[in-house]
Amino acid sequence: MKHRPPPAPDVKAEDRIAIQMMLAYVEAECRRLGAEGAARHAALAAALLPAGESATDRIAEFAERLN
Repeated sequence: MKHRPPPAPDVKAEDRIAIQMMLAYVEAECRRLGAEGAARHAALAAALLPAGESATDRIAEFAERLN
């Protein structure tokens, strides 16, 4: 019998976008404080989340406001 991974949890798009935006904020703040290692970890965590088209656009808008 072939082993199948468990189904992915049902995460609403808004929740996913909020998590991605928080991770983008954490990454930017870590970079601002000079904590490059922590910033890379936040970026990697964000990369592991499934992306939606609107999430990428919203994160870019949010990142622009931080700078």
